[in-house]
Amino acid sequence: MKIALRFTSLLATLTFTATNPIHAQKPANTLSAIQIAAKYPVVSNKPSPGFFEGALLGNGGMGVNVTTRPDAIVLYFGHNNVWDIRLAENNKEKLGTFKEVFEKVKKIPASYANLTDDPWYRQYVEMAGDNYRKPYPRPFPCGSVILGFDRRKVQVLGHKLDISNGLCTVNLLTADKKQLMLKIFT
Repeated sequence: MKIALRFTSLLATLTFTATNPIHAQKPANTLSAIQIAAKYPVVSNKPSPGFFEGALLGNGGMGVNVTTRPDAIVLYFGHNNVWDIRLAENNKEKLGTFKEVFEKVKKIPASYANLTDDPWYRQYVEMAGDNYRKPYPRPFPCGSVILGFDRRKVQVLGHKLDISNGLCTVNLLTADKKQLMLKIFT
């Protein structure tokens, strides 16, 4: 009865809030994450040739790292499903099959607060995790595109990444002092 009464009260409150013109108006000072993000671009006013200096673009699956060298713009492509597949195979004979491991896990007393309270399980997890404490496997670049140019005719001035919309603008200057912009997005 109390649950139904509380639920009914909640519905009445929501209905009142949605239909009451005072509550339906937007607050005068609304915050917009996009407007705030647009105020803080990531800027490099010089070439950024190092992989960790580049502008990161992506959509959560596909990613691009835009780096600028004095003689080229390099786009490094990556994807969440592309990994460096090297994997250490230490203790391969001790890992066992899923069936073997599950049979042992079923024998762990239910009175334990955590599975790791069981000495066998704790040791097994430590042993199995050793292979993953290496610098690999890890995401691996898929490839790169190099947009090269003659340094006597074009100079890289830097890049700007607008984090509100993911647009990277690479600024270039030609030998005859014309400003060029290469806009990159994913």
